[in-house]
Amino acid sequence: MGGSGGVFEVTAGDSLVFSKKKLGRHAEPGEVVGLLRKQGN
Repeated sequence: MGGSGGVFEVTAGDSLVFSKKKLGRHAEPGEVVGLLRKQGN
């Protein structure tokens, strides 16, 4: 699957967990998983 400069957003329920567009960068390895685990608490 190819892409160029697309939006990458991760949500959990109604909460935005990570947004490439908002932060202006890609997620670091393990970052999204860590953020999802935090949401679970």
